[in-house]
Amino acid sequence: MTATYDIASGKQVGGSSKYSYEDSPADTVNTEGSSVFTPDHSLAAAHTEQGTAVWQPADGKEVWAQKEGEKAMQPLRFSPNGILYGNTKDGFSPSMFLAVDGRTKKVLAKSLPEENIPLFSQPSGYGYISTQKGFFVFPAQG
Repeated sequence: MTATYDIASGKQVGGSSKYSYEDSPADTVNTEGSSVFTPDHSLAAAHTEQGTAVWQPADGKEVWAQKEGEKAMQPLRFSPNGILYGNTKDGFSPSMFLAVDGRTKKVLAKSLPEENIPLFSQPSGYGYISTQKGFFVFPAQG
C-alpha cells in the first residue's frame, strides 16, 4: 500500500494498493531501481516483475503497465512534462536508454546515449546535461 499525505493537515490525499515505492517520495531520480515521480507528483513509475507501471499517486489509478512479452523497462527519471526516461537490457548486452511518454506509453526516442539522459531541476523545471562538448540547459517542452 502506498499512501500520499498532506503534511500540513495530515489528510491522506492519494495512494495505491497495487504499486509501492521504496525510494523517498521526494525522489525524481531513481537511485534504488524501484520507483520515480514527476516533479509535481502527478505521475509515479515503479519497476515491476513485468517492467514498468505508471500510476497517478493522487487517486492510485493505473495509467499503464508493461505486459508479459514486452521488453521490460526500468524507470530512471521523469521530466516535468511527463516524459519517462528508462533503460532496457537483454541478458549480457549493454543497456538501451529510451524516452517514453508517461501518459501514453508511446516510445519517443530509443538508443539514447546514457550521458544524454537529462537531469531536471525541481525548482526551475529546466533540464541539463553535461557532455564533452559542454554543459547544456534547456526548458522541458510542454
